[in-house]
Amino acid sequence: ILRSISREPRVGRFSIVAFNLQEQRVIFRQEDTSRIDFQALGEALDSLNLGTVDLQRLSQKNGETQFLANLIQRETEAEARPDALIFAGPKALLDQNVPGDDLKKMGPVAYPVFYMNYNLHPEVSPWRDAIGNIVRFFRGTEYTITRPRDMFTAVGEMVSRILQFRSEGSATRAARLPCP
Repeated sequence: ILRSISREPRVGRFSIVAFNLQEQRVIFRQEDTSRIDFQALGEALDSLNLGTVDLQRLSQKNGETQFLANLIQRETEAEARPDALIFAGPKALLDQNVPGDDLKKMGPVAYPVFYMNYNLHPEVSPWRDAIGNIVRFFRGTEYTITRPRDMFTAVGEMVSRILQFRSEGSATRAARLPCP
């Protein structure tokens, strides 16, 4: 998914935050860059302890949900205003979704929100996951990626929507400027 987005010629700069919900930690962060460091991302992914559960994490009720809420809040409150917020990855099925009250406290985001959900067999898990609920709350768009054609279509639509949103925002700002 990241390679497809990085190869899109209309996308110029990226900020990447890779996280693991089960470990409740950010494993990789790369801010405002024109090229994704896939080697560093791969090394960060190698640091994952898949299948291992920390006893302290087990004792926290809904710790994954709280981690996700805190991460979303941090990213939406960042000083740099992105052109879009894009989630990419498999479904995040949690015991509890991020509460609507927590999302309301974050307020509306001033950019489009997308979720590129990689799900090889969507019929096995047809319901919306925790990230899908967040994207829906922010009136975003969710794409289910099951084959390469889905990826091509989703990236094209997403970039077109971002460019449209940007041009609409420029027109709105221009309309607000006083004329001499």
